[in-house]
Amino acid sequence: MSDRSSHDGLSTLSCKVSGFYPRHITVIWLKNGQNRQQETYSEGILPSGDGTYQTWVTVEIDPKIKAHYSCCLPHESLLEPLSIFWEPNNSLIPVVAGVITAVVLVGVIISVVVWKKKCSRRKRDGYTVAQGK
Repeated sequence: MSDRSSHDGLSTLSCKVSGFYPRHITVIWLKNGQNRQQETYSEGILPSGDGTYQTWVTVEIDPKIKAHYSCCLPHESLLEPLSIFWEPNNSLIPVVAGVITAVVLVGVIISVVVWKKKCSRRKRDGYTVAQGK
């Protein structure tokens, strides 16, 4: 299962199923336990090249609307339908990276300001630093 941002602030959830046999399978997207079959898009069922099959089914969602999405896979090779639940990607990595970048940037700005003040103070005191070879 994967998700990616799409147009208009929506997200596309994809449920890829592979390695199943026989060919017939129904992949169902559920929102809070309710079937969303009419809102899904399927690429069809394709051979995998090893005697099994693969398919993927997508659904567009509004990530601002809090709901529980799952991909349900009833198939005759399974004892019971398999359900895979989607967890929103709430990674803190971009937030942490942004905070670290801001802190470093502020540190650099403060260092440059302090350095410039020291340089200008030396010139006003009537002396300059000797040039080295």
